[in-house]
Amino acid sequence: MDAGRLRHRASFSRRNEDARDGMGNPAPATWAPLLTVWANFRETLGREALAAGRMEGSRTGTLRLRNSAAARGITAADRVTLLDETWEVVSPPAHVDEAGAWLELRLEWRA
Repeated sequence: MDAGRLRHRASFSRRNEDARDGMGNPAPATWAPLLTVWANFRETLGREALAAGRMEGSRTGTLRLRNSAAARGITAADRVTLLDETWEVVSPPAHVDEAGAWLELRLEWRA
């Protein structure tokens, strides 16, 4: 893949469970910025899943980005904002080429 196909701005964030208010008391967890990169996003066909006794819409996609130490640190507990939507990271990055230049991860968006 050439750099020209990296047309989506992807901003990753990680949940901060140790958030504190101004007085040092535990505060509700927040999301802290982690990494922002150019990437290539491909959405897969939608599907419907039966969850909690009702139909729930779910969309999945694949995000490909350049390999870096920061990108390899992305986990399934993180989330990414792209195309004005927030997606959950379903699987951590995996190498997709023999040279190790590119990483790919699966994303999911739920209604």
